[in-house]
Amino acid sequence: MMNKLFRINPRSRQYYKPTPFVEEQGYGETSNNHLNTYWRVDNDGHMWLAESCVRGVGDRRVFKVCSEAEKWAREYAYSRAKPWGGF
Repeated sequence: MMNKLFRINPRSRQYYKPTPFVEEQGYGETSNNHLNTYWRVDNDGHMWLAESCVRGVGDRRVFKVCSEAEKWAREYAYSRAKPWGGF
């Protein structure tokens, strides 16, 4: 299916790998394919805050273990970005 306005074939669109980042108290990844799309895990000293955002809409949750927080944040962001072609 061709886009009538711009004549771009969506099947030939190139997707780029996400860019990892490390902050003072956490880490995550930013998408290079969509604006305002990322996942992040922050440590406040006692608990881990997992945050995911896809195209400006996101969610936050608190976990006791870093691995659970990272797993939830990554899966949430990747599953929400899938309808638009990927993270």
